[in-house]
Amino acid sequence: MLRLLTLLVALIILSPAWASAQSLGDILASRSDDLAAGKTATIKEIAADVAATRDPQTRDVLEGWIDGRLHYRRSDNLIVFADKTDSGYDLSDPITGDALGSVGKKDTKKVKNSTPIKAILRPGLAALDLSSVDPEKRLSAAEQISKKPTVQSLALLEQALATETVAGVQSALETAALIATFAVSDAADKLAALETMGDRLEPSVRGAVQRVANDKNEAPEITEAAQARLASIETRVALNNFGNNILFGLSQASVLLLSAIGLAITFGVMRVINMAHGEFVMIGAYTTFVVQTSLPVSSGVGLLISIPIAFAVAFIAGVILERLVIRFLYGRPLETLLATFGVSLVLQQSFRLIFTPQNRPIVTPDWLAGNLSLNPILGITTPRLFVFGIALAVFFGLLLFLQRSRFGLEMRAVTQNRAIAKTMGINSSRVDYLTFGLGSGIAGLAGAVLSQVLKTNPDMGTDLIIPSFMVIVVGGVGSLWGALVGAGLVGMATKLVEPLFPNNTLLATAIILVAVIGFIQFRPRGLFAQKGRSAEL
Repeated sequence: MLRLLTLLVALIILSPAWASAQSLGDILASRSDDLAAGKTATIKEIAADVAATRDPQTRDVLEGWIDGRLHYRRSDNLIVFADKTDSGYDLSDPITGDALGSVGKKDTKKVKNSTPIKAILRPGLAALDLSSVDPEKRLSAAEQISKKPTVQSLALLEQALATETVAGVQSALETAALIATFAVSDAADKLAALETMGDRLEPSVRGAVQRVANDKNEAPEITEAAQARLASIETRVALNNFGNNILFGLSQASVLLLSAIGLAITFGVMRVINMAHGEFVMIGAYTTFVVQTSLPVSSGVGLLISIPIAFAVAFIAGVILERLVIRFLYGRPLETLLATFGVSLVLQQSFRLIFTPQNRPIVTPDWLAGNLSLNPILGITTPRLFVFGIALAVFFGLLLFLQRSRFGLEMRAVTQNRAIAKTMGINSSRVDYLTFGLGSGIAGLAGAVLSQVLKTNPDMGTDLIIPSFMVIVVGGVGSLWGALVGAGLVGMATKLVEPLFPNNTLLATAIILVAVIGFIQFRPRGLFAQKGRSAEL
């Protein structure tokens, strides 16, 4: 069996007696003339011998050879390290490190290190890292060796796999060993690997199985086994891709919930069609940019500070808008639509003049830079998990506030019947501007959070306003639970329909819009219709 042969080869390579007989110094001294001769085939053999040594200087020699520091002295073909100076080179012994003086530029020449030779040196360097105490180096070594597997590297991988305890590195070693098995092993080992490997989802492994399945020189039973394994893997890939769509749908739902929940409050309580709501989200995003670029703090602290500041800035802007414009237009929804649409255009153009139309860079903190991967296909980025968590926290926090606070009671009273609320002594004007400010502030908070997953530019609000209204219409005007369910339905539908039209996202959006219009025909007041006399108006 070829696998047994490779293990024997590895034992020979790693044998201390063999290493002492074929030390690095012996190879460089005895083969210096061959290295100077420059014949590629001969140098490749020497490179393999050097890569197989395990002397303390092996790593330095391999790295120096790859980097072009390994030279031979023209006068006697002595192998040296050559470091460039203004007048020539400083020479040193690659084994002892002793200085050998300085020479002119023409007194030494680089040992040939063409691409075919580096293809031998790099796996040798990676093989050294397989025994490193640093898991990151072992992981990188496994990935490097898998790019050009050999019989010897397969033996080294299997030996390293037998003692590996870190799960991530162990998986990388298994992947590299499978790729090497399919590349260099005999038919029996390939067949055994196909039967025992399971449905591995790593793209490199799938590619290796695909090559075996398409190789016309393979035995029929191996080709059939590879095709069967590939079909099973593709089935799992399809299921995981569907799972990814579900995760992306939930992520999109959290984005829509954050952008729409403030609109649910203002639209439900005040009957104001606020077309500038998206611009309040934009205000929050730009507040994050200003905080990160102005305060002498880290990006993570800047993000956390910017969230309450964005809420406060948008809250104040919302109150000002309500006092100056909205309060004169109550009871006239079409006019509020036109007025707020004009306000949105003014805000967009103002931010273009102040910040330019270009995307502004929002720095992602280190603790958000990453992703949660369940397997090589199924996973979600950490910023989107952050948005998901904040969206739920805002939803339940706002729900608790509106149900347990005095202001929440007054707001619900005004929502259900404004006239009766006034007769009970509730200052509806105060409720109006605080409610509009609250909805705007939540939009600003949303902008600060969404800056981690969306592009910050003057048009970002325009991209959010239509989906936000779709969420409100589906869920029910003025209902927080309706906003939650509506965001979930619209977000999931969007991400499940988009894969059906991969080259036409506009068509996918149009289909969702048509579906919402059809839904309104059957439930014009949404899934969670308001109760109360004013709800009938």
